[in-house]
Amino acid sequence: MEKVPAAAGVTLPCVPAAAKTARDLVRTRLLHAGLTEVSDDAVLVVSEIVGNSVRHSGTRYVRIWMTCTGRVVRISVADSSRTLPTLIIAGDNDDGHRGLGLVDALSYRWGADLLELGKVVWAEFEVAPPVASGNSSDLGELATSQSGTVHGVALREGDQRRAAG
Repeated sequence: MEKVPAAAGVTLPCVPAAAKTARDLVRTRLLHAGLTEVSDDAVLVVSEIVGNSVRHSGTRYVRIWMTCTGRVVRISVADSSRTLPTLIIAGDNDDGHRGLGLVDALSYRWGADLLELGKVVWAEFEVAPPVASGNSSDLGELATSQSGTVHGVALREGDQRRAAG
């Protein structure tokens, strides 16, 4: 897998326009790395996670980055709110509460890590094995700390996803 420049991570104002920037970042980095098989799902998921941060965090900035290790692409979104996301199953007549349901349905697994100064919400996508074996590809900077509480990994019957942690 080709190494992607460290510019894959970006800090943005926590405003609605950040979702479009995040979608563009994810699509471009996955295309550059030859990982287009997860692009559509990853773009929708990052948009939902950034949108949740914009709507619910009350913070000034959001940080987005991507990493790829082996067969897993991880998209991470950090903000300075310590409120963890909650998966709500929307009813047929509900106008909202579908975002994390989409994240759950489209990603291999997802969760949130509570940090000293906020949280990171992440989603992972499985990709085809790399043609040549080697080290992990860096699709952006690594999180300085990803320890904390995992939250929001909803496993369904017959689901092959593993709980994180």
